[in-house]
Amino acid sequence: VLLSVSAQDAAAYLLKRVLEKAIKYEFTNLAAESSWLLRTKIKNITDKKELSRYKKINEKYEEKRKWEMEATVVHEELIQFFLGGRSTSKELFRKSGVEYLKLEKMAPVVDTVQFYYLTYNIGVAHFMAGSDCRSALDLCRKAIKYIEARQNKNSGKLIPFYTNALACCTQLKIVNTSETARLISRCYDLSPEFGINRIKVMEIELQHYLYAVEYEKALDLFKKAALHPRKPFLKGANKEIWNIFEGYFSLLSKLGLISFAKVNEVIGQFETDQIDYNVKEFKKEKEGMNIPVLMLPVLAGVLENQIEGHVRTREALIQYAKRYLKKQKNVRSAAMLEALLAVDHYQFQKTASLKIIQK
Repeated sequence: VLLSVSAQDAAAYLLKRVLEKAIKYEFTNLAAESSWLLRTKIKNITDKKELSRYKKINEKYEEKRKWEMEATVVHEELIQFFLGGRSTSKELFRKSGVEYLKLEKMAPVVDTVQFYYLTYNIGVAHFMAGSDCRSALDLCRKAIKYIEARQNKNSGKLIPFYTNALACCTQLKIVNTSETARLISRCYDLSPEFGINRIKVMEIELQHYLYAVEYEKALDLFKKAALHPRKPFLKGANKEIWNIFEGYFSLLSKLGLISFAKVNEVIGQFETDQIDYNVKEFKKEKEGMNIPVLMLPVLAGVLENQIEGHVRTREALIQYAKRYLKKQKNVRSAAMLEALLAVDHYQFQKTASLKIIQK
């Protein structure tokens, strides 16, 4: 506006102040734009050293902007993939690996929190796509250490790494440690009490307690989460995960591992077969996140000595497993389903059963 009315002195003063703050707070686009205007549009800057300085700043921040944009495009593609499917993917693993290595080499050059955030997120996605939770956890730790030390850190840049670190600890059976306690505490610090991120933190924390066999603590957290004002607005997979929790709390109560009365008080009566009809998003992914939905009626059926009639027949379950539970990807799930079907169908024979179990 000032340039359009030939207010050169005022425009120069304002742009210099904007550039100073943009550099300080790592607003890459703003630094690139303001330095370009100072070098090309302000006519009263005639000092060659000053012009040369703005030229160098502009070139530097144009390069930063280019790499931040490239990382953003890759990051958005990965987000779109995870919105459409949640199982591991060879193509995702390959592509994210190539991009991560390329971007990581540029990180010291670009050197902005935004670029490190995008690059490390791409790296975490790469390792998780390859089921390498150990490497994903190490990278989350690295990202946390780096971003926490930066002046321009914010909760939005940190919380994905804290929640992913906790999820990786859970998968690696790293439970009830000082590190996991710190991760949980920091997740709460970074998520506003009534924000949507708080629900996601509770979800990951609850999974951690289930893996740690702290069922009472998990149920107490479920009860607390049920009262959160944002929970009724959850949709898709974010809503369905809580339906799955209900099913497995009901199963735990039938196993006598948690108070039936308390589960009934918190959740109410839960019809196991309903999970097959109420959960839609998770069932779309036939080789990954559908497995908890598939297994719950089978587990409940084994407890009742009656798998037949729980949503699918025995033959339907066998065919489903052959079609979708790729053994190279879902080894444990395929083996568990076969074992449960065998328990329900065959008489126990010590020698034969031992051979099957070992296999």
